[in-house]
Amino acid sequence: MHGTAKDNLIRIPVRIEMQDGSKQDVSLISPRALLKMHELINREEPFVDVESPEGERFIISKAAIKLVRPRDIPVLKDLGPLTEDKNGFDPLRILKVQKSDSQETIRNAYLALVREYHPDRFAALELPKEINDYLTTMLRRINVAYDMLEKAA
Repeated sequence: MHGTAKDNLIRIPVRIEMQDGSKQDVSLISPRALLKMHELINREEPFVDVESPEGERFIISKAAIKLVRPRDIPVLKDLGPLTEDKNGFDPLRILKVQKSDSQETIRNAYLALVREYHPDRFAALELPKEINDYLTTMLRRINVAYDMLEKAA
């Protein structure tokens, strides 16, 4: 899972543009002490440790890097409709499941949404406060929706 701890390391999802013009979607691997992308890139070491989307770890020479951009950042225009409930709180709609779905399907939908919206996934990025607030709000809504469906089962 990107942006979260695994073996006491943080994965920061980025798109790297190399000096030769090629681009790679990878995750920078950082010790927990360095939670900001710019801190990791600006360290004195000549290489950065990265991981491919398939989980392969390798290093890239900083001299070969032209540009590093964060990826997988929530889009600001999408914030309002998802945090406002004009029709009341509907746990099925929030988890994107049907009433007839099995508990396993509901749990899998819940876990996928937690992974998608968990603020720790984006902790290494310097996001605006409203996006962090949005992620926190969505995670709370997802947890409450799952709790309601779990108790109803």
